[in-house]
Amino acid sequence: MKKKLIRIAIISIILIVFFIIFMKYAPTINKTNIKKATITEIANMDKDKNLSSHQINKIIDFINSTKKTRKIGIEKGWHYKVIIERGNYNTEITLIGDQLSIDGSNYTSTDVTKKFQKLLFKMEVYNEKNSVIN
Repeated sequence: MKKKLIRIAIISIILIVFFIIFMKYAPTINKTNIKKATITEIANMDKDKNLSSHQINKIIDFINSTKKTRKIGIEKGWHYKVIIERGNYNTEITLIGDQLSIDGSNYTSTDVTKKFQKLLFKMEVYNEKNSVIN
């Protein structure tokens, strides 16, 4: 009986540690083998914009360097959607408010959409006067 309790305690500790690690760390987006990348803004849903390799590298650097906390059950929706095509699979990134989703895994990051929007303005992907975020 005592051995069984010790096993349960060890397994519980391992699961808790795994859960903490899982919740803390977000995957990094790989820059290799990109065939094409597009971005869509909710205000211009009918117009996907193709991104240059320089623009997509800047976006990937931004997403990878953003401090994010994993969340479960975040509200669905997006203001910006980026699709990175690699041939065999795509990476989908969506942003709205303080929420960021990478391939369906949800995170929060303070003002991530506003910071992302500033990057887009700087790269001249979109301009400020046509934006719906203030």
